[in-house]
Amino acid sequence: MKTIKKIGSVVEKSIDFLTLFFFIALLLLLATNVFLRIVPIYNLSWFDEAVEFSFAWLVFLGAAALWYKKEHSRVDFIPDLLKKKVSGDILDIVNEVFCLIFALVFTYFGFVLFDRVTALSPILQVPRKFFYLSMPLSGILMIIYSIVHLLDFISKLGVFKTKKV
Repeated sequence: MKTIKKIGSVVEKSIDFLTLFFFIALLLLLATNVFLRIVPIYNLSWFDEAVEFSFAWLVFLGAAALWYKKEHSRVDFIPDLLKKKVSGDILDIVNEVFCLIFALVFTYFGFVLFDRVTALSPILQVPRKFFYLSMPLSGILMIIYSIVHLLDFISKLGVFKTKKV
C-alpha cells in the first residue's frame, strides 16, 4: 500500500508541475505577443499553435489534478447536511459513480477524437494528435482517481472490514 501511495504522490506532483509549466508557458507566450504587438520587432508566426497546445494541456491536466484533490467547484449544501451520516457516505458513493461514468465517457470520446485527427499544425508541422492527447490521458487519470475515491468511500462504510473470529 505504501508503494501505491508513493506512486500516487509522484504522479500528483508531476501533474502539478506540468500544469504549472503550461500555465507559465502560456503566460510568457501571451506577454511576449502583447509586447511584440506594441513594439513590432519580430513576428511570432507559431504563436497561435503554441498557445493552443499549452492551453489544451493546462486545462485537461489541471482538471485531472482538481479531480484528484476533489477541488472542482460544486454545490455542497446537501453533502454538508449529511456529513458524518451513513446517508452522506452513500451520497458520496453515488456521486463518485456518476463521476466515474463521466470520466469513462470523456476518455472514450477523447480516444475517438485522438484517433481521428490526422492533420499537422500549419506552421510547426507537429501532428495535431499531440494537441488532443491531453484529453484521453487526463481521462485515464480521472478514472483512476475516481476508482480510488470510490474505494475510499466504500471502505468508510465498513464493507471491507473483516470480522475477528
